[in-house]
Amino acid sequence: MDKSDFEEILLSQRQMLEDAIRELQLQNQQLQKALGKVQNRNRELAQIAYQISHDLRGPVTSLMGILNLLRVDEDAEARQFFFENVPGLLDKIDVFARSLSSYSAVSNLQLQRSEVVWPSLVERIIRNIEEDINITLEDQSTEKLYSDEKRIYMIFHQLIYNSLKFNAGLADLKIMIRVTDHDDQLQIYITDNGAGIDELAHKNLFQMFYRASNKTQGVGLGLYIANALANDLNGDLYLDEDYKGGACFILRLPQLAIMEEPNFNF
Repeated sequence: MDKSDFEEILLSQRQMLEDAIRELQLQNQQLQKALGKVQNRNRELAQIAYQISHDLRGPVTSLMGILNLLRVDEDAEARQFFFENVPGLLDKIDVFARSLSSYSAVSNLQLQRSEVVWPSLVERIIRNIEEDINITLEDQSTEKLYSDEKRIYMIFHQLIYNSLKFNAGLADLKIMIRVTDHDDQLQIYITDNGAGIDELAHKNLFQMFYRASNKTQGVGLGLYIANALANDLNGDLYLDEDYKGGACFILRLPQLAIMEEPNFNF
């Protein structure tokens, strides 16, 4: 074996070693990413456990008190008190249970890439929200979007349900969904003509269990879930803080790669 052959072998082995190091570095990055997700999930499970004990303790304690009252006082006034107060307490428990169910469903979704058909998506939302609702769609985009339509549906549903909830009693509530091009992405505006969102709430709006108002039922998971879904699609969801005359959320979505992996930040 002459010197040139020996150098060629060394060069080949060095290349193999460098490839192996790069592969190990990539695997380490993937492991760190997976570990980060597990740590985030554990923190949030602990937060959910605390919130369950906090939010359910009040209604359950009240129910137990009312039942004890009925045991010692069976007159008509006690029964009337029962029928006036128990439905509201049960509604609070039901709202919390539904929110946790939505969180669980979202965290287990698999990505499904397909063409997003905006009219049928909005029609499904109108059909499934059991309220009289005025939604207008303007599709000004020139490009088709390939993404996970189920996740986009859930984002829209959370935002629209939030608008209905915080503007309950507004007779002429109107919701506009406008789809536009933005560089190589689509930018979607979801606006309403409601009361808007207090400036003091802007900073924490997408935090888990944050409630912008105490005037409505809810546990503060809706916008958190919507934001997590947008992140999963490598998109962004944010509030247009300068919008006047209601609330405006902006959703930016790129084309979803065929083999894209989920990226929940729960």
